[in-house]
Order: sequence, then structure tokens, then C-alpha cells
Amino acid sequence: MSLAKTYGLLILVGAVVLTLAPDVSAGTFVAFGPTPYVRDTAAPVAVSHTFTVLDPMTTYTLRIDSGKVSSAIVTLNGVVIFEERDFNANVALLTKSVTLQATNQLTVEMRGKTGESMTLQIIGVDAVVMGIGSDITTAYGYCRN
Repeated sequence: MSLAKTYGLLILVGAVVLTLAPDVSAGTFVAFGPTPYVRDTAAPVAVSHTFTVLDPMTTYTLRIDSGKVSSAIVTLNGVVIFEERDFNANVALLTKSVTLQATNQLTVEMRGKTGESMTLQIIGVDAVVMGIGSDITTAYGYCRN
């Protein structure tokens, strides 16, 4: 095979590989948590956390890994996300799509039996999809590459 044909074949193969290469996505990230909550022996108390996110416009999911919690209330920015009836001994995982603000207030009140526990986290989806060698500057002024 001549040198010209070899180079031509290499260029063709390279073009096909680059065309078929999937876009690279940053995937998911943890915006809050994971934070454990345990019901103690005192009367139920609401525990609040304030946290911020850089991009409130992306998709977020509140996830609770429940150790068979029988009762709790979870609010985010004043909106009840999970209430007492959402919890029971048969529920091991709760998830719900949530809308965040730049600054957020999360409140958890464990109301079940002493010793019950759960772990809560909020997971974001980095919706920025980038091809090979791309740089993207977000609305918040930082560069993702």
C-alpha cells in the first residue's frame, strides 16, 4: 500500500472514531450531604441546615436512605418534601425531584422511634454536555473543560 493511501486510511479511521465518540458529561454531584439523622430519646426537634449551590437551574433529587424510619418530616425552603405518611418500616429509599435556590434551608424532624436513622443527600445533575476539546463558560463565570 502506498504512503498516500496509508495516510488517507488513517485520516478516515480517525474521522470515524471522532464522529462516533460519545460526548463527555460531568455526571452527577452531591449538592448537600450525605448527612445522617438519628431519632434520640428527647422530644422530636427540627434540625435545620442552610446550604448554597452555584447553579440552581440544574436538576436536583433529594434522596433519603431510610433505615426503616417510621415517621419524619423533611422540608426544603418551606415546602414539605416528605411527610410522616411517606415513611414506614417497608420503605428503604425515598427520592423526589426538588427545585433549589442559590441559598437553601433544609429542615428534618425525626418523629419515629428512638434509634431510627436515615441518611439524606441532594444530588445534582451536571447538564453541561461537552464534546472532545470543548470549553464552556457558564452563566456563573466559571469555565468547565
